[in-house]
Amino acid sequence: MNKIICGFKEFLKIFSSLKNITLLLVSAGLFWLLLVVLPNASVVGAALTGPGNSVANFLDVIIYLFTGFLPFSQVSTVLISVLFGLNLVLFINLRKRNKKLTGKTATTATGGFLFSLLGAGCGACGVLAVSFLSFFGMGSLVATLPFGGAEFDIAGMILLAGSLILILNALIENNCKISHGK
Repeated sequence: MNKIICGFKEFLKIFSSLKNITLLLVSAGLFWLLLVVLPNASVVGAALTGPGNSVANFLDVIIYLFTGFLPFSQVSTVLISVLFGLNLVLFINLRKRNKKLTGKTATTATGGFLFSLLGAGCGACGVLAVSFLSFFGMGSLVATLPFGGAEFDIAGMILLAGSLILILNALIENNCKISHGK
């Protein structure tokens, strides 16, 4: 229990800085934009080069694309983006303290990032899952999954959350004194 409190205090200490909050918002926003725009690059490109105000066209297309996601996909895309931003800020703080990621933490962080990219968005338009599988003629495979591709989102969220915990654990490793009843 003491380790949880210590980790929570460290989390609050890191995010009491306006610089870290700004980095979180910018990185989460850019990652969200990547998840929404990349699978629909041709539509976004047409909006940018079409007639009228390019910025207004871009914003309209992004809003329409995102509202076209299923409700679960909307929530998971936002959660994955926020978890990615949190991981990035904590990772940067870890590196500033000259600490290295252990194998387990690095694997979890990388796995969370990859699974997030694989299926974030909707099952039919995940950034990499369908694009990659369609090269092999297996694009419809995602639709046959029990949750229609949401498995990638769920795995990504679990791995990113686990990565957060492991990075926080590495941050508080020497700072948190836990007595073991001795």
